[in-house]
Amino acid sequence: MGIRRKSTEHIWRSAFHFLRLFRSLSAPKFSPSGRSSALAFHLPLFFRIYTQRAITIEHYTPEARKPLVSTQGLVFSIFKKGGDLINIVLFLKYYHGYLFAEFLQHLKIIAVSIPVSILISVPIGIYISSRPKLARIVIYIAGIVMTIPSLALFGIMVVAFAPLGMGLGMLPAVTAITVYSLLPITRNTYAALNSVPQGVLEAARGMGLSKTQTLWKIRIPLSIPVIMAGVRTSIVLGVGVATFATLVGAGGLGFFIFSGISRANFAMVLVGSLIVSALGIGINSLLMKFEDMVTPRGLKVGRK
Repeated sequence: MGIRRKSTEHIWRSAFHFLRLFRSLSAPKFSPSGRSSALAFHLPLFFRIYTQRAITIEHYTPEARKPLVSTQGLVFSIFKKGGDLINIVLFLKYYHGYLFAEFLQHLKIIAVSIPVSILISVPIGIYISSRPKLARIVIYIAGIVMTIPSLALFGIMVVAFAPLGMGLGMLPAVTAITVYSLLPITRNTYAALNSVPQGVLEAARGMGLSKTQTLWKIRIPLSIPVIMAGVRTSIVLGVGVATFATLVGAGGLGFFIFSGISRANFAMVLVGSLIVSALGIGINSLLMKFEDMVTPRGLKVGRK
């Protein structure tokens, strides 16, 4: 009687989860979150309950149960991963418009903050290139700013702009990313300009070039690869840091990451993270091609 009661219990539990799964597949007006939850949870659970009967209730020897247990675990994992994949597909189906809007907002934040950072840091790097004492101070201060955790820097900007009524939105987000991106460009500009061979500079002076002409015709063109490396570092860094912009009301792809974490929504977190990662990799690849275009031809000799 005990075996029959356990067998009946397993059958009823299996039937219940199967009906829940069937409802999720057949109901056209079922909510996306409920449908994805049913597909991700009830399908693997139905399989586990159903197969557990064969393993524990039927009269199998311990040696015969081992491959059944292994097969059950393997297929359960496949079902679970399949449920997660269905979650992602359904999430993209129902929220692709909102995802695209936040993607554009993320690009907007980067497109505003990084050019401002370049316009500030490159002139600073050029100015301090001939002033070693001032360069140490500037780079030291920029290094201190960069050691501040990015989330804390966003909080500082919110407090700083709050008295002006602009504590939330684009302004604190753009300012934080701009400040955070200063060090790589400033440091690379300073290092690149001072790494030009002394013999080249002496040859320029021997040709009668002034300091300004030497700067624009010799030092800066030779420094482009190193400066662009700093720009690429700042942009990729900015793409990641910009995910915190959603916490200060600026939007962006960080919304899906943080909202997904708070809701324990695997699909939302994964989609947001993958798009941010792909965006950083894509921008870095485009900038590498742009760097190759603007680099003087003579510096490319021997690269390949």
